[in-house]
Amino acid sequence: MPAMAPARRAGITLFLLAFAQFIVTVDYNIVYVALPDIGQSLGFTAQSLQWVVSAHAVSFGGLLLFSGRASTASERAGSSSSD
Repeated sequence: MPAMAPARRAGITLFLLAFAQFIVTVDYNIVYVALPDIGQSLGFTAQSLQWVVSAHAVSFGGLLLFSGRASTASERAGSSSSD
C-alpha cells in the first residue's frame, strides 16, 4: 500500500478527531435529553439524576481508557513482527 502524503494524512486525522468529538457530544446530549424520562420511570430525585450523569461519564471514560490501552497493546504486538 503506497504511503499517503503528510498533508492528506493530517487532514484525515483531523477529520476523525472532529467526528469522534461530535459523537461524544451527541452521546451526552442524548443522556441529558433522556434524564427526565429516566428519573420518572425509576423514581429518582433531582439529586439522584446527577448520579446517572456521573455514572455515564465514569463508564464512558473507563471505556475510552480501556480502548486506548487495547489499541496500544495491539499496535505494539503488530509492530514487533518482522517482515
